[in-house]
Amino acid sequence: PLLLLVLMSLIIWWQIGKHRLKNKKKRGLAAEDARYYRGPALCIHTIILFFLLQELLYWLMPNYTIERSLIKLTIGFLACYLAYRGYRKQPTDLSRFVLIALIICTIADITINYSMIAALVIYGVAEALLAYYFFKQDHPERWQWILWLFSCALSAVIILISPGLRTAVALSMTLYSFALSGFLVLSLSMPKRIRNGAILLVVSNLLVFINETNAQTLLIHVLSLGLYYLAVCCMAFSTRFKGPALGKTANESAAPAAVQS
Repeated sequence: PLLLLVLMSLIIWWQIGKHRLKNKKKRGLAAEDARYYRGPALCIHTIILFFLLQELLYWLMPNYTIERSLIKLTIGFLACYLAYRGYRKQPTDLSRFVLIALIICTIADITINYSMIAALVIYGVAEALLAYYFFKQDHPERWQWILWLFSCALSAVIILISPGLRTAVALSMTLYSFALSGFLVLSLSMPKRIRNGAILLVVSNLLVFINETNAQTLLIHVLSLGLYYLAVCCMAFSTRFKGPALGKTANESAAPAAVQS
């Protein structure tokens, strides 16, 4: 049933994509001989399918950690593939940093099955790496510094006073929250998909924190992991993935050739 549901959604998505490309051709915004590339939609829906399978394994067969790790590795590979295609077509510093960060996040996503503290350290490295790039590209303004300090102080207080957390986990969560807050604050001046991915990642982490400090519930676990993979997909698409565009647009074809000096 999961496979049929995802397959039906994929076919609908493909039809919507072809229809949008057809409309762009009519308005002269796309090449006349451009083709709709199905790769991104296929990757996204495969990620959705493996995410649903992983949740079934988590709740029905919790001891199958190796199988869940392989599923997470597959999801990470697909997300990194999207980021790599974007980097190969437009090799910018942003796409390179995003690709490296997604590879690190894939390692962290597998590690979390075995050690929460180690996973937090690895996630923190990925977010600190992107925060460093954002800082280098666009130095933060005063309000961003204030927002970062406030969010660091607030998250540290909430984590340290929360019951049910071991000291080592609480300290690692506190340090991790500093990197996550910096990543979020610095991403506010970045492109929309980067910004959306950072916001989704923060919401996902808040849900994980709720599950760690309270009794785990199926809904919160599914939402937290689903939002995390959605954030990963947003980051992968931020590398400006573009399918093959052949020839000239309709407007370019109709226009006379430009004279260059």
